[in-house]
Amino acid sequence: MNKKYIGKKLEVVLEGAHEDTDLLWTARFYGQAPDVDGKIIINDFSDKESEIKRGDFINIEVTEVHDYD
Repeated sequence: MNKKYIGKKLEVVLEGAHEDTDLLWTARFYGQAPDVDGKIIINDFSDKESEIKRGDFINIEVTEVHDYD
């Protein structure tokens, strides 16, 4: 089901650093509910990382998906 998002551009809200590493960020788009749906994991900000913060809305492109659960 998540494969339909590959190649799509989405506006997401940044939640903060990933629980496993500060090198990744987590985010959600309007169709994802906390504690119900998966998360978006961001690994590349194209040199804008110093300008972003939790709660910011940014545009991303989905390049890979994984099964939920």
